[in-house]
Parts: sequence; C-alpha cells; structure tokens
Amino acid sequence: MKHTHKFLSVAALVMLGACVTAAEQTRSGHAVRSGTILTVQNDNWSDVTIYLMRGSARTRIGSVTAMRRAEFKLPAAYVVGASDVTLQAAPVGSNESYISPPILVFPGAHLALRVGSSLRLSNFAVYAAN
Repeated sequence: MKHTHKFLSVAALVMLGACVTAAEQTRSGHAVRSGTILTVQNDNWSDVTIYLMRGSARTRIGSVTAMRRAEFKLPAAYVVGASDVTLQAAPVGSNESYISPPILVFPGAHLALRVGSSLRLSNFAVYAAN
C-alpha cells in the first residue's frame, strides 16, 4: 500500500511536468511564458480597437478602454520565427488611426504599444522574453 502511494505521487509529478512543453522550457529546465504578448497603454480619450496586420491580413486583437492598460496574447500563426507585423490602434467613432511601421517580432517577445492622447504621439517597443 505504501509503495502504491509513492508510485502515484511520482506518476502525478511526471504528468504535471509533461504539461509544460519543451518549447516552454529553457536549457536549465525552468518554465518560461510562451507566446508573444502585446501590452497596450491607452492614453487616448477614446476607447481603441487594436488590430494586428501581417501582409494583407488584418486581425482584431481586442479593445482597450480610454486611460487603461490591457494585455493580449498574439495569435501564434502571426508570429512564426522572426516576422514583420504592423499594429493599428483605431479610436472608436473616429476616422483616424495609428498604424505602426513594420515591427520585427519573434516567439516569446513582448510588444508594448502606447496610444497617445494625440494619435501621432503613439509609439511602440519590443522586448525580449525574460
């Protein structure tokens, strides 16, 4: 009976370890956050809708309330290897929008987009994963 509990405990640990894929582990075996993350700080007076563009495809990522911050996980299909993407921030009810220049991103990167109170003051940054 005692050996059965040890076996079940070890089996449970092995199964938990299998939940983290090899792509989500560093060489030292520590888990890292997978996927590419986009953080949007909306300093605009309007709510904005965020789009991700790659080539001629445009995908709605989500919306961010005025004067708030939101975090989104980008679709893996858009970030395969090192890829160029473009971000668009479109204020609700406006014909204007901010469109970034092409941004080189890679799996595990962290993008930060700050939507300015005036759209032309908007900017972005790309950070490597920790």
